[in-house]
Amino acid sequence: MAYNPSDFPHLSEDEWAIVERMVQSLGARAVEVVLTTLSEPEQHATLFAFAKRERKNAHAAAEESRREAQAARQLADEARQQAADVIRQSSGLQQQLTQLLSRPPQPVVVEQRTAPASPSRRQELKLDVSKYSGSDGESLLRWFVELEAALQARNLSNPQLQVAFAMSCLAGRAKTWAFGRRLADSECFGTYQQFRAALREAFEPPKSEFRARAEFLKIRQGKRDIHAYAQHARYLVSCVVDEPIDEATKVVTYMTGLNDGPIKTYLFRGYPETMEDAISMSVQEDFSLNQAYVHSTSYRTPKAYGSGGGPEPMDLSSAETFARGRFPRSKQCHRCQKQGHMAYECLAPRPASRPNSDATTKKFVPRRTNFNPKVSRPMASRPKNGKSQ
Repeated sequence: MAYNPSDFPHLSEDEWAIVERMVQSLGARAVEVVLTTLSEPEQHATLFAFAKRERKNAHAAAEESRREAQAARQLADEARQQAADVIRQSSGLQQQLTQLLSRPPQPVVVEQRTAPASPSRRQELKLDVSKYSGSDGESLLRWFVELEAALQARNLSNPQLQVAFAMSCLAGRAKTWAFGRRLADSECFGTYQQFRAALREAFEPPKSEFRARAEFLKIRQGKRDIHAYAQHARYLVSCVVDEPIDEATKVVTYMTGLNDGPIKTYLFRGYPETMEDAISMSVQEDFSLNQAYVHSTSYRTPKAYGSGGGPEPMDLSSAETFARGRFPRSKQCHRCQKQGHMAYECLAPRPASRPNSDATTKKFVPRRTNFNPKVSRPMASRPKNGKSQ
């Protein structure tokens, strides 16, 4: 340090020793700042605080060392106790061995003991798996999901057993293909992953993920309901595995494919973050609209018909209904001129003449046959002014 004790006569020897320790602990630059910038009372207070902190740290270190020494003594005591126990047990075993060797030999009696019960096996759940035949309308990825769930439920961890179970769930040309390959090479399917890759290579359409992506990007709801549209969108997204579609594209494509209406408007107001959120919101909105429609069709307000001169409902309280074939006696058949039935129910062989004066005075005019309207007959000459010429 560049300063001497004579330069700071207000510092005692003990305080100057504290300054030397501050130089070793904090550095000469920090001590120089303290001695040049602070006043004498502040310097005394700083040196006192540093000495107090040193004593506190020393006390804490001593306490820590004391605790460590106590823990070491406890460990040593436990080790000595364990050693004593081992020596005591060994001496007891040695005494028992000496007693056994001093006894005369005795015939050995073999006791039959029941074997200990085997530990309980994990509970298995036998799930049914649909058969995959390899036709064009079947989804291979969906069948893999169903198959892997059944493998996990049956606790099949052996690769050969997994492959055997998977082959038992095949049918049609897929089964013929799998057992044909096994017949040619018995070790063609070493693990389930190899079987899965070979089956996808054989029966999955080429560029299936590209086609699924293209179909999803142009998906439209059309005549499908919300549930069917959402399930179809989920299926197309699940078919894209190697390069999954990002979430923003899925949300925008799903919302754009909806039919124009209140559901689409509601989604564009909410802006969901994921496609599952969009599906949930659309299904809830569809349910709410259906409930509102059901309630609105069964309720009519009294003001619907109004009293301002608009149309009013017909009063049908006094209307009477008659069963078929039962008419009032006032009804008269226009065919037989009798009462009690109508003309379409009349069984008369021929119509009867009407009982009025016109029927008796009316002359019978025979129907003219083979009449050609284009050939006109000359009209008879009529007298002029009603007089004969």
